[in-house]
Amino acid sequence: MLHEVCHLWIGASGVSGAWGESRLEKFCNDVASAFLLPSDELAALQLEPNLDRQTVIERIGEFAQERLLSRSLVAYRLFQTRRLSEHSWQSLTQDFRDQWRQQRDAQRVRSREQKGGPNYYVVRRHKLGAALLKFVDRNMSDGALTPTKAGKVLGVKPRSVAALLSTLHPQMA
Repeated sequence: MLHEVCHLWIGASGVSGAWGESRLEKFCNDVASAFLLPSDELAALQLEPNLDRQTVIERIGEFAQERLLSRSLVAYRLFQTRRLSEHSWQSLTQDFRDQWRQQRDAQRVRSREQKGGPNYYVVRRHKLGAALLKFVDRNMSDGALTPTKAGKVLGVKPRSVAALLSTLHPQMA
């Protein structure tokens, strides 16, 4: 969300593809991550230089969980502040992403084993289709569509729009 607010602050759309756009995306990511986890708060995370990898993962996980942040965001901020090398940051981020995917897949298996069908939002998203959902999401991000109007387009109450669009922005780790 803060990433999108950054786009609004600088008056640039979130359409990606061009080289300049990737720099813009990095800038918006940096602003959002610094806002969510300021350097002075990050300093509270104790990571001695010779810690083994598993201890680093555990400490990042505990720190992130206490603050309701993703482990990937904490690792990125550690990289930004030169407390992690680029190689370590990329490796940890890949591990966190892999673990997240494993948890997601396990949840899907558990959901399939439960009696009953999928939840309302899964069915609704399927009926509406990815193209319409992405269109509404883009227009809401650009400020061209309010949640009330988005709700009318999608056939849901305005307060349900965010839940319906939530799978378009999954948290990675």
